[in-house]
Amino acid sequence: MSNPILKMLMGNSQKSSLNAIGNIIKNSNNPMAMMDSMFGNNPNYQEMKKFIDQNGGNVEQAFYSACSQKGVDANEILEKAKNFKL
Repeated sequence: MSNPILKMLMGNSQKSSLNAIGNIIKNSNNPMAMMDSMFGNNPNYQEMKKFIDQNGGNVEQAFYSACSQKGVDANEILEKAKNFKL
């Protein structure tokens, strides 16, 4: 397996895998470049990046805009995410 991220994650639980990915991104000098290298070929990721770009590169604004378009309460989602446990 040539992908160092996958090598690091092999054998870890889902929670520790997610934590490991979060730490890699957080400790990266360029988080968007790290995300591009991890998910660049995923069409859903490309769509998300395009939507963020359409919102001036502001991720928070893009999130609230997407919620508004879908008729979803953004604050409710954020509250649920805050209380999420794996």
